[in-house]
Amino acid sequence: MTISRQTHEQIQAVLARLVDAIRERESDTLRLLIAPEFSGFFHDRPGRLTGPDALVAPPPSPFFLDQVEVRAEGTIAWVTARMIVDDAPEVSGGFTAVLRGTGHAWLVVQIHGSLPA
Repeated sequence: MTISRQTHEQIQAVLARLVDAIRERESDTLRLLIAPEFSGFFHDRPGRLTGPDALVAPPPSPFFLDQVEVRAEGTIAWVTARMIVDDAPEVSGGFTAVLRGTGHAWLVVQIHGSLPA
């Protein structure tokens, strides 16, 4: 579904803040971006991640996103992107996320980051 430029920019901003907060290990910022019902999987973390503190202690290895695609309908948005490891730019994998709009902000509800074995 086509989304407005404003919604697209808001979601891109949340993703940028998320990536920066992971890189800078800013736990307070991460807690602001993550929904209470958060769950997901991440390439360098064993098992399922659950709850807003799941990405905080410790955060995943730093990465950046490329080829980001955002789709949304109502208050739900989904993202697909290419995830590239900061210290190994030749290594890339898949990244997906689901966000929920609260009326005031977009929160990350689900995330999945994976790299090739």
